[in-house]
Amino acid sequence: MKPACLWIAAACLFSVIASAPSGLQAAEGKPNVLIIFTDQWRGQALGCNGDLNARTPNLDRLAAGGANFRRCYATNPVCSPAKAAFQTGRYPHQTGVINNSI
Repeated sequence: MKPACLWIAAACLFSVIASAPSGLQAAEGKPNVLIIFTDQWRGQALGCNGDLNARTPNLDRLAAGGANFRRCYATNPVCSPAKAAFQTGRYPHQTGVINNSI
C-alpha cells in the first residue's frame, strides 16, 4: 500500500473508533448520527428527489425518515480526494490525495 492509502485507512479506522458509543445507545443529550457515504451523486440522482429513472428505494426510505440535504457540495468531483477531505476536514491539496490513483 502507498503511504497515502495507509493514512486514509488509519483516518477511517480512527473516525469509527472515536465515534462509537461506549454502550448500545448514544449518551443522553448527544445526537445519534449515522453518516452513509455512498459517493458523490448529483442531488437529483435519487428517486426521493424527483429522478424518475433512479431506483433508490433504500436511500429514499432513509431520506424519508431522516435528513435529506438539498444543498451539499463536494470539495472535489473525484472519489478518493472527496472522501479523504470529508474524513479529515482538510482540502485535497492539504491531504495529498488529489486523484484516485494516489
